[in-house]
Amino acid sequence: MNVSVNSFNYKNYHIKNLYLTFPGEFSCDYVFLKKLKIEKINGYLNSFKKGEINFLFYDGKGKINYTGGKFFKGNFLIDGLNIEKLVKKLSEEIYISGIFNISGNFEMEDNNYKLESKIVSVRKRRIKQIMNFGAVEFFTTLAGGNPVKMVGSSNFYYGKVGMKIMVKNNRLTIEGLLGEKNGKQFIIKGRFLRSSINLTIDKNSNTINISDLKKRIKTAIRRTKTGAKISY
Repeated sequence: MNVSVNSFNYKNYHIKNLYLTFPGEFSCDYVFLKKLKIEKINGYLNSFKKGEINFLFYDGKGKINYTGGKFFKGNFLIDGLNIEKLVKKLSEEIYISGIFNISGNFEMEDNNYKLESKIVSVRKRRIKQIMNFGAVEFFTTLAGGNPVKMVGSSNFYYGKVGMKIMVKNNRLTIEGLLGEKNGKQFIIKGRFLRSSINLTIDKNSNTINISDLKKRIKTAIRRTKTGAKISY
C-alpha cells in the first residue's frame, strides 16, 4: 500500500509532503502540532506493532523506537535540542538558552501509561546558558520550592541542568541528577558568577498531580514581573 499526501490540515495540525509505503518506509517534510514544528521525519514501519521514527526538533536529532502488542512501549532520544528556539514557540516572556539532551522510555496499556525521561544540559561553544526571571519562576514552581541562590537582576547564568521526570497515570515525579545536599537534590547548578542560580527539589515531596502542577505554574507565572504566560 502506498500513500502520498502533499498537504493536510486539521484544526491546529498541519502535515507537508507525507509519503508512506506499508509495510515499509515513510517520510514527511514537517508536521506542525499546534505551535511546535517537527521536521525531516522518516523511518520504517514493519507493521503496526513495530517501527522507528527519526526527526529533527529545534536543531535536536530525535529517534523513537516502538513495539506494540499487549503493551505499546518504546524509547526515545533527542540530542542537541536548542531550548531557546523551543521555548520561544511556547512563551514570549520566558527565556532560557542552551543545548539539551533528552532520553527516555514509555509504556501504555489501556488507560494506564508510564513515561520516564532524563533531561540534561550540554555545554557547547558559543552557546550561552542563561535564563530570565520568568524561567526561574517556572523551574522553582516545578520543583515546589525556592531557589537556593539567586543573585542578580534580570538574567541568571546556569552551569548545568539535570533532572529525571517520571509520569505515571497523571502523577509527576521529579528527581535531581546533579548531586544531593541535606535531603535535597539539585536540578540546576549555577556558575561561579554573581548573577547565578542554584535550584533543588526535596526528594521526600517530589511527586504531584499533573493538573495541580498546571494550576501552580499558572499562579507562579502571574507573579512574575513580566506577567509571563505559558501555552499548554
